[in-house]
Amino acid sequence: MLQRYEATTAEVTLSHDVDIQFQQLLLSHSDIFATSSTDIGVCNILAHDIDTGHSQPVRESPHRPPLSHSQSVNHLVDLHFLTASP
Repeated sequence: MLQRYEATTAEVTLSHDVDIQFQQLLLSHSDIFATSSTDIGVCNILAHDIDTGHSQPVRESPHRPPLSHSQSVNHLVDLHFLTASP
């Protein structure tokens, strides 16, 4: 949480009272902030639709990512953001 506090306060100037309130807010709600990319979850509370009007869907053939991206792709598979294809 200290890193988030320092990153935010480095960009703005807060009065002493607001700075203390901000610190207390971060500490009291520290359990809701992601501390790494593995803390990001799924929210099933809200569903939404994207209205595209009368536009037809865009269809593209599947394509492989470049080999230079393989490490990033493997990381996303490990985090269950992507599923490996057969």
